[in-house]
Amino acid sequence: MQEIILIENLVEGMVLDEPIISNFGQVLLGKGTVLTPKIINNLKSWNIPLAVIFSKENECEEIVFNDEIISLAKKQLTERMKWIPRNGFEEEIIQMGIFHKYKTILRK
Repeated sequence: MQEIILIENLVEGMVLDEPIISNFGQVLLGKGTVLTPKIINNLKSWNIPLAVIFSKENECEEIVFNDEIISLAKKQLTERMKWIPRNGFEEEIIQMGIFHKYKTILRK
């Protein structure tokens, strides 16, 4: 299972479940990279906002998507960001944000 984590919340020993890619499409860190304090500091200095981490804790957790909550998550995110994606990579970032917002709404 994947979990999207803000860079400031990363902890040593976490494992990347998706590569970290620069704005130019360059792979900075590959999938499966085990995070160390030095790597976490590099991510912060590169201004990387979040990472997709492999999470065994949530492996059995199944999220049932509800269209109403997805709409609410998308509305809340777009009101806050005011950003229109220009390419597939940026669209994927928006989708990750919507998914993260969806999970936040479910927890409330």
